[in-house]
Amino acid sequence: MAILTRVFPEQLDEVWELVRHAIEQTTRTPTPEKTNNILKSIVIGSYRCWAVMEENVLYAVALTSVVSGFGFDRLLLHTFYIYKKLNGTQLVDLWEQLEKIAKAAKCEEVIFYTSNEKLCEFVERHGGLLEKFVSIPIGG
Repeated sequence: MAILTRVFPEQLDEVWELVRHAIEQTTRTPTPEKTNNILKSIVIGSYRCWAVMEENVLYAVALTSVVSGFGFDRLLLHTFYIYKKLNGTQLVDLWEQLEKIAKAAKCEEVIFYTSNEKLCEFVERHGGLLEKFVSIPIGG
């Protein structure tokens, strides 16, 4: 079973290159400044860093934060970068763990952006809402 394990700020040195790579791969226009801002957010605790592990093998890195609005909180999954392919059972297990994390943070839903078709199908099978995400660069 793949386990979603929190990486605390004091543990970041051990896995920073993997986390940095995940950030750079999942940021639309990565820059050293953006990466450093995300690192600062992890260190001060406004973002949480997670490792998906099974039998001491790293499968993925995730970054989350809690966002508030309209009178309730949501768990925002900023980054979910897969290093080793996850099977359907592992994805279901991870979803259940993510739900527990969201409930513990008193969040009413988990939100994230993706263009991954398999992940969109998974969301639909589990009763999730799919909407279009629009991003327009300013000045460009």
